[in-house]
Amino acid sequence: MRKYVTEFIGTFGLVFTVGCAVMGKAALAPLAIGAALMVFVYAGGHISGGHYNPALSLAALKADSCRSPSSENQMMRT
Repeated sequence: MRKYVTEFIGTFGLVFTVGCAVMGKAALAPLAIGAALMVFVYAGGHISGGHYNPALSLAALKADSCRSPSSENQMMRT
C-alpha cells in the first residue's frame, strides 16, 4: 500500500506541476517540470521505484535495463 500512495503523491505532484506551468504559460515550463520530476523521483524512488512516466518504464523494460517485477506490474496497471 505504501508504494501505491507514494506513486499517487508523485503522479499528482507531477500532473499539478505540468498543469500550472502550462496554464500559466511559463517560459521555463520544461525546467519546472523536469525539476519537479527529479524531486519526486528522489523523494519516492526508493519506496516505489519512481516509475512516474509509464513510457520511460516501458522503454527501460524493452532495453533490459530495468528488471524489477514492480515495473512489469505497473505496465499491466496502465
